[in-house]
Amino acid sequence: MRSNNTLKLIVTLSVIILLFAGIYFYEQSQSLSGPGEFELVIANEKEEILHQETLAFDEGMSLYDVLRTHFALTCASNTYDPDPTCSASFRFFANGSTIDGKIILGIEGETFEVMTDWDTTYLAIEVYQNGSYRLTTKGVNGYTLKDGERIRIIVTKVSGW
Repeated sequence: MRSNNTLKLIVTLSVIILLFAGIYFYEQSQSLSGPGEFELVIANEKEEILHQETLAFDEGMSLYDVLRTHFALTCASNTYDPDPTCSASFRFFANGSTIDGKIILGIEGETFEVMTDWDTTYLAIEVYQNGSYRLTTKGVNGYTLKDGERIRIIVTKVSGW
């Protein structure tokens, strides 16, 4: 009788542990690729915050998709001139594959506007990690959003200017 109760206890504890492990791994996978929210900060060259907002995203959306939904964007044309239609695409290598991406020159919201010229300034994408913002190596189309993260888009001088 006693070994029967011990076996039931071990099986019950094992099922509980597996259940909690399954929930944990499911939540982790959702935070990496599923829907969520992130904080967006848009700043000028002096690091003054022009816009700060928490934005929602759905699975499969890129940073470009979210920005296009909430703001008026000006992208670079094939000759790097301003193009408010964002019709030009550039080939980039991201996440182990080649993607067609956009180069954003400007962002306009209801209360702010930033515009760069690609010669002397550009919009840098930075992610908040370990207490400070760090430049990401991925563009707006190749960046996979993560729930709860902070992203800053900041006007940045091209080196040498």
